[in-house]
Amino acid sequence: MLSGTELVVLAVVACAAAFVWDSLRVREAANDAMRAACEARRLFFLDDTVALESIVPARDDEGRVTLRRRYRFAYSDTGHNRRRGAITLMGRRVVALELEDGPLDPRPADAAPRHIESVPAGSPGTAGSLPERDSVN
Repeated sequence: MLSGTELVVLAVVACAAAFVWDSLRVREAANDAMRAACEARRLFFLDDTVALESIVPARDDEGRVTLRRRYRFAYSDTGHNRRRGAITLMGRRVVALELEDGPLDPRPADAAPRHIESVPAGSPGTAGSLPERDSVN
């Protein structure tokens, strides 16, 4: 039979493992969203990965507490330079996507990239997908 201390240790280990597993799944969702956004905008997603910048508790649109994770990444618009960007997720849903020059318009483009002010947290879409926006600067 397990003692109280052993049960507490086991519970802490299980919670830590669940947190790590969830963090890996969210990171993969961020990678997938960045690959798709860069491909749609004809940008190069350098290093093919994102790096965690911050993780904070925040309330989602329904008022539930969830984790807001912000990731940094590198991209190139010419293939000969290195620029920085960031992507923010609430849970597994993309809520903001930013480039060095400003937020990224998630719509596919035929010509030069356009920029928007932000991707609103309440936008429709599935986890990892990028919502449509029409306003440009």
